[in-house]
Amino acid sequence: MNIEKNYKELNNDEMDKIRKFIIDKSKILKEYEHKEIFKIIKKHNINFTENKNGVFINLNKLSNNILMEINSFIIYCVNNKDLFKIENNKRENIKKIIKENFIQEDFNVQKEKFISEPIINVSEGIKYNKENEIDQNELYYAENFINIP
Repeated sequence: MNIEKNYKELNNDEMDKIRKFIIDKSKILKEYEHKEIFKIIKKHNINFTENKNGVFINLNKLSNNILMEINSFIIYCVNNKDLFKIENNKRENIKKIIKENFIQEDFNVQKEKFISEPIINVSEGIKYNKENEIDQNELYYAENFINIP
């Protein structure tokens, strides 16, 4: 079944409903979506009028194929917005459930317990507290007891 043939077989009342849908839904589209519709218009070399209020076309002069291409794009945009709202609501519900059901614990670390651990400063690298430095006397004694055969 050829899709283009189906577009040509649509009667005037059905095409008028599609034109009305395009006009109504184009009011809720964002600027970037309007630009995409304009790309469709330019791709098909459709005459348009432009002034300070925007770009205007006569939908009555467009072929059914072009109207259906614009209609399909608008349906895509509307469906994406609906899906985004649904996904965003799911995320917000998950955040709400987490906040309500899990106790927020205080994870403050007591510094006294970790004196022997290295201090990590991202800009300077790893540093150790003075308590972790090697005693020079221990190093001296270790070197003196080395037997070389």
